[in-house]
Amino acid sequence: MNRHFYELGLGFIVRLLRHEQDRPVPIPVLDLILENILTESVDVRKVCLHALSVILEQQKPLRRKVKVNPREMAVRVREKIMAAPIAEDEGIRAGEKKMAAPIAEEDMSYDGPGERWDTAWIQYDPRLWPKSQEEWEEHRYVFKSYVGWYTWSEEEELYDTSQPSLAERDEAEWSEIEKRIFGFVDQDKNFADWIRLFSQEDRKTQDILTHTEQASFWKAFFRAFGLRVMPRFQAHLEAFSTSVEEGHQLFLS
Repeated sequence: MNRHFYELGLGFIVRLLRHEQDRPVPIPVLDLILENILTESVDVRKVCLHALSVILEQQKPLRRKVKVNPREMAVRVREKIMAAPIAEDEGIRAGEKKMAAPIAEEDMSYDGPGERWDTAWIQYDPRLWPKSQEEWEEHRYVFKSYVGWYTWSEEEELYDTSQPSLAERDEAEWSEIEKRIFGFVDQDKNFADWIRLFSQEDRKTQDILTHTEQASFWKAFFRAFGLRVMPRFQAHLEAFSTSVEEGHQLFLS
């Protein structure tokens, strides 16, 4: 078969995949993607890598969420910030000075875009570092950057931080699709070929590992399977640290 039409047909198949869990990927399609993920063709690898990211996202179990009142959370965090001010000799940035200043009535009623007193609870502040289990599990972590930028809704849904992470699941809890993906990546030859291919440069001074497809895949992979393949990574990273090849150094960075 002509290579061009093969890549085109594979791309059409991948574009039929969906993130939603109501349409899981058929096993034959998954096998086709795994069969082509380590091909020498950069374009085919990119298509298959994107497909695996979508499939792992599709397999992610639903997580329990809790509802919080953002205004109440803002008041509670504000009180905590005011109770533990940063000393002057430590240096206070302009934003921290603004948060530590008394709240004026006009500031309390401002609902415009940008930094406000009621968005301090989702901003970085050293006075909010969690120092106990209760603070680690506090429901004040928002993962959507646009939430609260213009105004807050009456309530927001946040992930329940008290539930175990997906990476802590036993292998018996994995779906058949997850078992096939992990079993493929965890093979010695496949992992070695994977590192070899994805540490090569796609274009001059541009490593393929910087692409969105690669970052999305490993994010989904580690979220689903934890650090089970880190020993394999470590061996390759140690070897690359003494290599003078540009692709290996870009891989490390």
